[in-house]
Amino acid sequence: MWQEALSTHPIVTERRPPNERVGADITRRTSLLATRGTDLLAVVDNELRMTSVAHAKRYVEQGKGVFSYKVLTNDALEFPIQSILVNSTGKLLAVVGVYEVVIVILPRRGYMKQVGTALPVKAVRVGTYYHAPHGTSPIAQCRWHPYGAGGVSFIVLTEDAVVREYDVSHDVDEPQQTLAVLGQPTRTSTMLSAEDDDAKVAVSCTFGEESSSWLLFTLLVLMRSGDVYILCPFMPKRAALPRSHVETLAALEARNAQKSTLAMRFLGDLVRQMQETTVPSLDDTSLDLAEPLMEGFVNVMLPACVPHRTAAQGPCLMRPAPVELNEDVASMACDVIMTRIAEDQAALDVVLIATLEGSIQCGLLAKPIVPHWIMGRSHAELPIMAVCECIDLELPRLEASVRTLQFVKDALYPDMVWVTHMHGMHALSLQPWTAPLLSAMASGNTDSLATEQQPHTTVAPLVCLTTSADAPAITGACIINDVYLSYAFFILTSDTQLLARELNLRSVTEAHPPPTGRVAEYKTLLAEPFEMPKALEPMQLRPPSVRGEIRADAHTLRAFGQATETVRQRLQDVARAGHAIQTRSAQQMREMQRQVAQLAQASKRVDAVRAEVLRARIERIDQTQRSTVQRLDTLLQLLMDEHTPQLSVYERRWFDELQRMSHEFLGDKAKAKEQLLKLEHQWSHLQNHHHLQSDHVRPRSSELGSRQRERIEHTLAQEAQMLAQARAKIQYLRTALGMHT
Repeated sequence: MWQEALSTHPIVTERRPPNERVGADITRRTSLLATRGTDLLAVVDNELRMTSVAHAKRYVEQGKGVFSYKVLTNDALEFPIQSILVNSTGKLLAVVGVYEVVIVILPRRGYMKQVGTALPVKAVRVGTYYHAPHGTSPIAQCRWHPYGAGGVSFIVLTEDAVVREYDVSHDVDEPQQTLAVLGQPTRTSTMLSAEDDDAKVAVSCTFGEESSSWLLFTLLVLMRSGDVYILCPFMPKRAALPRSHVETLAALEARNAQKSTLAMRFLGDLVRQMQETTVPSLDDTSLDLAEPLMEGFVNVMLPACVPHRTAAQGPCLMRPAPVELNEDVASMACDVIMTRIAEDQAALDVVLIATLEGSIQCGLLAKPIVPHWIMGRSHAELPIMAVCECIDLELPRLEASVRTLQFVKDALYPDMVWVTHMHGMHALSLQPWTAPLLSAMASGNTDSLATEQQPHTTVAPLVCLTTSADAPAITGACIINDVYLSYAFFILTSDTQLLARELNLRSVTEAHPPPTGRVAEYKTLLAEPFEMPKALEPMQLRPPSVRGEIRADAHTLRAFGQATETVRQRLQDVARAGHAIQTRSAQQMREMQRQVAQLAQASKRVDAVRAEVLRARIERIDQTQRSTVQRLDTLLQLLMDEHTPQLSVYERRWFDELQRMSHEFLGDKAKAKEQLLKLEHQWSHLQNHHHLQSDHVRPRSSELGSRQRERIEHTLAQEAQMLAQARAKIQYLRTALGMHT
């Protein structure tokens, strides 16, 4: 397969000399692999490399082209790279180090045709004053905000639990907003205290997903101690929000009179901006970052009507308390992710927390998230997270400082989460327990959940690496879902090995499991097996031995009477056995009729199920075909634009002249007829004049001189040329009028 051939791609096989190799710190968060459509970006020997996976697939399957890659170069990238992130538009790439952040403008399509391996790109440093190797806090995690207008909202979380939002198209030096999760640090914060130091170190953050609740404006921050803080409302300074969800949330807030007035003012400002005819636009910048809005999204600004700042809520109360694998050593968290699993009218907001010891805590938000602002000494209730399950990946027991776990979201299924670590990669399927829970929530019947045994998350190892001390670790992983590249995953290891495999799509029955209700069992009429009556068994009668003559005495008569009674009893048993056999035969006949009827019903049900599945498959295939045709049309248009981007000057002049002539001769038939009559009149006049001039019978007294004759002949030649031109025009007009009438 073409995925297996990527292991020999020069993007990972070509290495720098050993003395020039600089690698990332694998004990920290690393993500050295990213995708942009069909393009693959990887950091190898601290070089930012880029290649087209579509070209590689075409080379493997069709033998067209060669394996090649480009190195994106810029002086601002001279630092150890820890992770790379592509924004939603695919135009910007965030290159993150331990302290530095650089935004790179990715090359446009066609970059693979450029000569040479090195490809210079534009790059700018972000927050030079706040993110520098000396005197600043290390970077915990960086993310592109999913609702940033134009995909230019960049979030930086530092280990001192400070969240900064940058608008990279407006100002890369100063953040648009800064939020301290733990509040402003005090002077005694650096002194010895009884507080846990891990509770002050931020390690990861995640955003709430699209919904008609405050989850749309939510940011979750995870501390190393496992505490989870919630920032709500949190949105970019310039955002693109779904209109329907914001208006629905505003309507729900208006119905509840107990809600905060600040929340109503916040949502009212957003709704007012969405209802205005002129939507606030982004400031003009030198970067070409303009991107059309998705359907249903509107550009808005962060409401300035709320003077107070957003306050962090937390830490969340874990109910029940998570199970610790090692009670002697406190567990240290390393990553958090939130996924929203929805079905019909029910939805679950699942939060997964990974620890360095190799455990994963699955929780649900027990209470709806509400906004909270800093207003004097007011305090909000602590949010509650219901811990549903604690998963042990059964990883080798190592020191916490040499291992980190990271979550990777699936590109197709929201109930599938991938987790990477230095020993490999695991797949977590939440469907076994989320599907029945969603069904019970949709139907309102939650009694079955308390009685039946609840299933657990399915954990399957996908990639297993060796557990030796010098074994390579996974430094990057991504899941793709592309029509051309299929549904697959890519993994990059610390020793620059690239692993790619295709994943299996779920079938219709897996995507929509059958209901858990019990089906009525079929009860047969022949519940017990039939036993042959003993009366029908062959019976051997031994006649009494008689010696001599038979005498008619009492003993003989008694013997004859007993024999006769035995025969009579035997005949009665045979009659009863025959009756039993007839009854069994009638039951078998009725059972056969019932089974035939049940078989006919089952056949009808099977046909109906097959028809529904077939119809669903046909609809899915038709939808996929339409999407493929649309993508092909878009690709064809891009190829046409790339091959002939614009018309030349001469081609434009030629088309303008054709358009003028068409408008002059074919635009108005009445005008063309008038011009034809005018030309015919001129033609007849010139013809009569020519006959008069060509008349050679003149008196001798009227003969002209040689000079006068030459002038007259020259004039006649010019008029003859004009007549020929007029004749050609008249012939062309007659032909044109004949074609259009």
